[in-house]
Order: sequence, then C-alpha cells, then structure tokens
Amino acid sequence: MVELLEKQSSSSSSSNGLCFVRELLKTASLNNMMCSVFGQEYELEQDHVELRELVEEGYDLLGTLNWTDHLPWLSEFDPQRIRSRCSKLVPKVNRFVSQKSNKYLKYNRR
Repeated sequence: MVELLEKQSSSSSSSNGLCFVRELLKTASLNNMMCSVFGQEYELEQDHVELRELVEEGYDLLGTLNWTDHLPWLSEFDPQRIRSRCSKLVPKVNRFVSQKSNKYLKYNRR
C-alpha cells in the first residue's frame, strides 16, 4: 500500500506530492482481489484495457446512489439505468474470469 502511495504521489509532477484516495483504494483493492483469486498482481496503470474498463464500470456502479433502494416503486422504470448496466457488466466479468481461470488451468496441467 505504501508503494502504491509513493508511486502515485511521485508519478504526477504537477500534483506536488498529492494523491487521490479513490485511485489509490481502487488500485489496492484490485491488487488484493486479483492476488486472492488468481495469485497475480494487476495495476490499472499497466496495459490491461479490458480489466480497467470492468473495474471503472464496477466502481461507478457501486458508488452510485440508487434511488430505487429508497423508492421501490421506481424499480420498474430503472431511471438511472443501474440494473441494465449491471446486466451488461456481469457477462463481461464472467468472460474475463473464465479466460483467466482457463489460462491458469492450462498452465498448471503441463
């Protein structure tokens, strides 16, 4: 975590040592999850375009205040398109996880 903080504060020269907590926590939680599930570290700065898009969409959905949680009669209308966005995201995540697990299984069968 300290390495991520140092890297982030030194990477942007115009920030004068400032760091953005959201980006730091996003990267740290991604590394934690990927190490736990796949035994491999990932960083959003690297060229993992598909993973970066999945993480950004997931965090955006998690951070959105869902009005249908507080006003159940709105759930049929999906005014914020949260349900439809989740429905589009789930197959992408499943495909990504399947690809990673298939690579892992192929690698370990040798």
